[in-house]
Amino acid sequence: PGAFMTMIATGALDRAQSEIPAGDVGALVQRMHQLIQATQKQDSVSSQPQEGMELGACYFDGKKTGFQFCGARFSLFIAQDKEIQEIKGERKGIGYARVSDEQTYKSQHIPIKPDHAYYLTTDGYVDQVGGEDRQSFGKRRFVEAITASSGLEFRQQAEYLQKTLRDFQGDRERLDDVALIGFRF
Repeated sequence: PGAFMTMIATGALDRAQSEIPAGDVGALVQRMHQLIQATQKQDSVSSQPQEGMELGACYFDGKKTGFQFCGARFSLFIAQDKEIQEIKGERKGIGYARVSDEQTYKSQHIPIKPDHAYYLTTDGYVDQVGGEDRQSFGKRRFVEAITASSGLEFRQQAEYLQKTLRDFQGDRERLDDVALIGFRF
């Protein structure tokens, strides 16, 4: 269902962008939620299947003073030196029948600082099972990995973060897609 949801979400994003003014990322995510529900005909809690997704969206207006972030069961992580701050999104994903079509998604203004790095990751990274105890990688290990690699250039950070997850996963099967985006200004 992941590939199918991606296709539906891409169409919903294209349509929502044509309907919502630029910069209102919370309204954009809400409209995507409504369009995904309508596309899947998930207009009641009894609808089957119960498919949806998590989403993190950022809007950069080009002024380089800040950007807008909106998360649907998705967080933004901000690293400064060895300090990591988590900006949590809403607790509801998008497209699910059990989420009201009136669900709102708050946009948060994030100041841009030249000494900060910003990270978004899918749940596939933190949910990956591995290690001796067959536990999920988890948010704590994710934050520790960002902290440990924060002094490296992004290319080196990417290699470190990939290796860290691969080593933790070991010979266990990959459970979900894994995407990680890091950026700085």
